[in-house]
Amino acid sequence: MDDPHEIIVTLQDQPTEPCVVQFSELFDLRDNIVTMMHLWNSNSYYVDVKRRMFIINGGRKIVVNFPKECRLFYRRRNQFEKGMNSNNWADNRKANWLMGLEDKETGKLVFLQIAEDGHVWAWADKL
Repeated sequence: MDDPHEIIVTLQDQPTEPCVVQFSELFDLRDNIVTMMHLWNSNSYYVDVKRRMFIINGGRKIVVNFPKECRLFYRRRNQFEKGMNSNNWADNRKANWLMGLEDKETGKLVFLQIAEDGHVWAWADKL
């Protein structure tokens, strides 16, 4: 991906001090994250674990009613698309990002799937 991602989190032990982290650090921090802002291109995705909500591009707010405590859930996965005119697989590689909330006790998930360019996103759940 050509555009840099910026991920800003607040942690339970330092809720008033946001810090910039790398995507690879999120797995180890996931139980301690209170809020996360994921920025790239002209898009922003905000996850608030305590309030159990997403805010997408500063406008669309989605609130989830989980009865239990939640944590940040995330994955990154790649998807390959092959065009009929191209022999180079690397030229057609696209990345999808999954971010969401996971109920700690039941494992129920609500997540957002975001395309690499940030313009296409989809909402899904496993409740």
